[in-house]
Order: sequence, then structure tokens, then C-alpha cells
Amino acid sequence: MNRDELLALHDQLCKEARTIMEAKNHDYAGPGDDAFSNFRACEQVGLCSARIGLLCRMLDKLKRLVTFAKTGELNLAQQYRVIRALFTPATAATLKSPIQSNPILRSLSGVEDLMHVHLKSPTPEEPDCEDYNHTLIYVKGQWLVIPGLYGSPRRTYRLTIEEALNYHRKVFAALKANNWLGWLRFLRWYLRWRKTVSTRP
Repeated sequence: MNRDELLALHDQLCKEARTIMEAKNHDYAGPGDDAFSNFRACEQVGLCSARIGLLCRMLDKLKRLVTFAKTGELNLAQQYRVIRALFTPATAATLKSPIQSNPILRSLSGVEDLMHVHLKSPTPEEPDCEDYNHTLIYVKGQWLVIPGLYGSPRRTYRLTIEEALNYHRKVFAALKANNWLGWLRFLRWYLRWRKTVSTRP
């Protein structure tokens, strides 16, 4: 990717991000000038401050993890919601390893610089269980992980919950080993796994 392509991608990302934000803000906040009216709704009915309302929304996600920690059980829809919430930040965390951005390793594995990743919902009919996706972009020696789909991908991944978890198990094992042997083992596994879960245009 050269500089002109990078700047063109940046323009596209900003335009698409604005369109998404405008649509979502209209749905959540409604008409009017207050972009945060949905957060203030709890104040309007005298329940709590907007900050506490936002915290409650975050705690709702965390409560699912607490329930799982106590019981060891989550139904399929709950599993998907938890994994979807962690999918992008967990991916971004694994790609911060210097080895993941190493040009030699990237050359050996043939990793493209622009990829789309789809996490397939096992229960799309359930509330808040639609498919999720993000974009991986390699630029200036580092990986960016952006929620949503941007640009024309060189490769597209379509993952089930188990396939996504399996990837993260393998990459975290390599991170824990933190040596070239661990990463070479991961690379051999990744090249086989990639053939089963991705396509190229």
C-alpha cells in the first residue's frame, strides 16, 4: 500500500464512519440537537445520572462474564454476545506483538495488508445477535483493527465462534511462548487453518 492508497483509504474510512455514526446516533438519540439524549434518558425519568446509565450498560456485558465464571454455563446466544464484545479488542491485542508485524514473518505467511473478518452468529434470530465484522489494515509497520468493513479486501475470513476461539487459543499460546519456535509452530498451523476459513477475490 503506497501513500496515495493510504490517504484514499483514510478518506473512505472517515466518510463511512461518519455515515454509520449519523445513522446510529439518529436511531439511538432520535431527532434534535442533543447527540447524547439516549444516555440522558435515565435522567429524564429520574432514575440516575447519564454516567451511571452508561455504566449500567457496560455492567450488563460484564455480568454475563460473571455468570459464566460462577456457573460455567452460557447459552449459545450469550456465548456469542460475549465473544463479539471481545472480538475486536482481543484481535488488536494479539496484533500488537512485534513478531506479528515482522516483515519476514509476514512474507513467509503471505499475510495481506487489508482483510475483512466476519464473525458468524450461531443465533441470528436472537436479539442483539447479528453477525459482526471488522477490518484488518497493515500500515507503517503496524496493524489497525477497525470495527466494520472498509476498503477492498485482499482476503476475507468467515469464522464461527469455535473457529475464532481456536485462532485466539493458538495465537495466545505463541504469545506466551514468546520465542521463534512458538511462532513458527503457530505459522504452520495458521497456514493450514487459513485455507479452511478464508477466501481471496
